[in-house]
Amino acid sequence: MKDYMISEIKYGETDGGMACGPVGGFPIAEARFTANEGESFYVSFVDVGDVLQFFKTDASTINKQIEYQDYDGHEQFWEDLNAHTLGITGLSDIYDFDEDDEMKSICRCMLYILEAEGKCGFEGKRLSEIEIPVSEREKDWLEEEFDEE
Repeated sequence: MKDYMISEIKYGETDGGMACGPVGGFPIAEARFTANEGESFYVSFVDVGDVLQFFKTDASTINKQIEYQDYDGHEQFWEDLNAHTLGITGLSDIYDFDEDDEMKSICRCMLYILEAEGKCGFEGKRLSEIEIPVSEREKDWLEEEFDEE
């Protein structure tokens, strides 16, 4: 498994809007992951209710995600960003990864970063150095999974 330094963490929320009344914004977390070889990428995680959206990109996208529709060309931005989705829409997708797959650790890390609103103490640390706490969302999901068995 490749190890990554978490070299940058950002957190924000969209403004929300109106949909048959006021609608709250969506929280977004983004982190930059850098390998020993120097290659790096960003993973952003948007929490849209029961749908988890993870994106892997070469550059930071969080500011444009927060701005949502407040700029020219936002349709093209979202079309381009959707091409970089990790295809994860629920916790079962994360837990389907092999234990030694770095994407499982990265996605779990992003869940916790979002829950902690970016204040998690992970910045400047390697994935192999941190024990990622189980997020509240994971706890609830794991309880449901084991209750069904």
